Amino acid sequence: MTKLPGRAALAVSALTLIALGSAPAHAGLLGKLTDSGPKRVELSEASDKAAAYKEAFTPAGMFGKAPEAPSNGLRKVVVAGFQVEFATEQKAIARGAGAGAGLASTTDVIYTLKGASDAQMQAVADRLHAAFLAKLRDKGFEVLPVSALAQTGYQESLTKANQAPAHHERGTAIDLLITPTEKEVDNASVIATAKDTAPDVFARYTAGLGPGPGAADALQANVIHLRLKLNFARFEESGWFNPEIDNQPQNMLSPGGTFMQVFMPGGRHIDYPLANSVVLPHRLADKAVPVEATTGQTAQRAAGGAARALGGFLKGGLSGASDIVGGAVGAAHSTLASGNYEVAAGADYEELLAQDGMLALSMIIEALAKP
Repeated sequence: MTKLPGRAALAVSALTLIALGSAPAHAGLLGKLTDSGPKRVELSEASDKAAAYKEAFTPAGMFGKAPEAPSNGLRKVVVAGFQVEFATEQKAIARGAGAGAGLASTTDVIYTLKGASDAQMQAVADRLHAAFLAKLRDKGFEVLPVSALAQTGYQESLTKANQAPAHHERGTAIDLLITPTEKEVDNASVIATAKDTAPDVFARYTAGLGPGPGAADALQANVIHLRLKLNFARFEESGWFNPEIDNQPQNMLSPGGTFMQVFMPGGRHIDYPLANSVVLPHRLADKAVPVEATTGQTAQRAAGGAARALGGFLKGGLSGASDIVGGAVGAAHSTLASGNYEVAAGADYEELLAQDGMLALSMIIEALAKP
């Protein structure tokens, strides 16, 4: 048997402790994989909406600042696109129990929403769109009808309006959206575009800025795109660790798909990406109900944990311990629960989401100064 040099033996010993979750040393080595997720902002009817806007839209960092309001003073606005994405499945990574738990003791947690229909989601999107237009008018804006865009660059997009809600399955192209936290969005959802508005103006990878600047010039109005992402479980849908996963659902406004864009005459525009999760007042059920995972799901979770642990070690330059890591991860996963939960939406699903969505709009509209 070959004896390892002192430094190599020490490295393997330390790696073994990390893999077994029995040493705090993983905090430095694997720090990038143990992020606690975005900051959360609690929002209620009693909240100061202007203060909540600044908190929710201010990115992390010493120089983080919420986007300023358009300064051109125009009264005319038109909402070209209004879209709501409703999470129907949320997936996250939960850390194992215990203060010393490491990457070896993690499991995928999947919450699935049951009992909500496409028709209900479309109804919520349309109600929120109407509420947003009303809030703009209440603030002093002259809201042009979307038909005013018919002779602008939006003409083709508007021919695609009024389609049925689109179903997005986990792992498909929408996951390429760059969120403010720069983390992968990994869940299934239903995407509903408000009646008569353009459904395809929210892509992040299209060349240029789309028809917004030209339409703003043609109408001498500010052109608005607004997109909301509504989650039903109290955790962020990034592929990273979440510190507070429990069995209590909670409506949340997600930074993984919530943003506003304002295009102004003269080629100017401002982006308003939500930077932090917003906790909304209502929940769709009292508790999430655990369900049994399939054999395939259990194996997939174990493989995922192994990949996370080994990936972290490789980043740290310790590539020689894959066998140790694999064994530790397999042992840890053999003791974990399935991680599958269902949340059953009740008869008040539409009303609860509409109320929370309108509250979110009351915060978002603080981005726009009175004309």
